[in-house]
Amino acid sequence: PNLVAVTGETGSGKSLLVSKVVDLIMGGKATPSMVPSPSKDPKIDTSPATVEMMMVLTDPHLSATKTLLEKIGIDSSVLHQYHEHGNGKVDSIGILSLKRILSLVDKKGSASKSTSSKRLKSRCEINGRVVTLKALRTIT
Repeated sequence: PNLVAVTGETGSGKSLLVSKVVDLIMGGKATPSMVPSPSKDPKIDTSPATVEMMMVLTDPHLSATKTLLEKIGIDSSVLHQYHEHGNGKVDSIGILSLKRILSLVDKKGSASKSTSSKRLKSRCEINGRVVTLKALRTIT
């Protein structure tokens, strides 16, 4: 796991950045400018842009998420569930992991390596299962 700390002066855009990340993980519009452009320099990282979010769910959100997972054809047992015992009470808890990977790929029929000849490809996952962007939007 990686930790990213976003710091800066008041009004420098930290909230806007976090808001855009949440929008992307919820299936919002992505643009090619969000992905590093191809570079011939091996020191420049041009790997895909990845956004991940993990949520701890309890009822009623856990039950609703299980229902939605089943609705989009995913076995609800993918939620990493465990039970927490506190004060003699047992609570069901589920972990929902959302991931979206954005990459630039060649447009069909294009031999050029420029960014303008690339199209944006989005790969979405729910708890490690590859899903459509529509399914990701449904869950979120």
